[in-house]
Amino acid sequence: MLTLRDSAHVELSLANAIGSARHGNGMAGVVARSSMRRVREDGTEVVVRCQEDPGVFVRLTDCHPLDEYRLAFRVEVQAEGLCARTDTVVAEWYDDLTHFVEGLAADFRGWEGARVWQANRVELSAVFRSRGHVCLKWTLRGATLADAWEVSIETWQEAGEQMKALAADIRDFLHRPPA
Repeated sequence: MLTLRDSAHVELSLANAIGSARHGNGMAGVVARSSMRRVREDGTEVVVRCQEDPGVFVRLTDCHPLDEYRLAFRVEVQAEGLCARTDTVVAEWYDDLTHFVEGLAADFRGWEGARVWQANRVELSAVFRSRGHVCLKWTLRGATLADAWEVSIETWQEAGEQMKALAADIRDFLHRPPA
């Protein structure tokens, strides 16, 4: 599902088919039913891409420490006619995305309800679905009230090996030594 609100100050490009959503007047859906991931050999990015439509993906890049307690990275989502990104997602070392995704991978038999991880401009929610799949909903938001916008995109992972591999990739991405 894709949701947009007042995108006047955000780097978005939208196809004519969802042009009304550009001004917060409508909604359009983007759901990637099956995903795969890709990691650059140097560990500097993780991409979760739809197998059915390779143009639908979530990319994590540019991870760097801010101080001894926090790190920052960039998240981009892309689908047909849509490209949105947040340049500075700030996360706490002690409550990081790695632990969240590793917990999802460890519970490969499933769970009830939604599990949610949040940072300042990104939210990742996970819901266990039938047949051993996890629906990951990646939501990006604008930085300020004046820059109020929201974009969500869903990707699906196999609850076992795909989630384990994604957790390992995110760990490598977030915990690599500074360059």
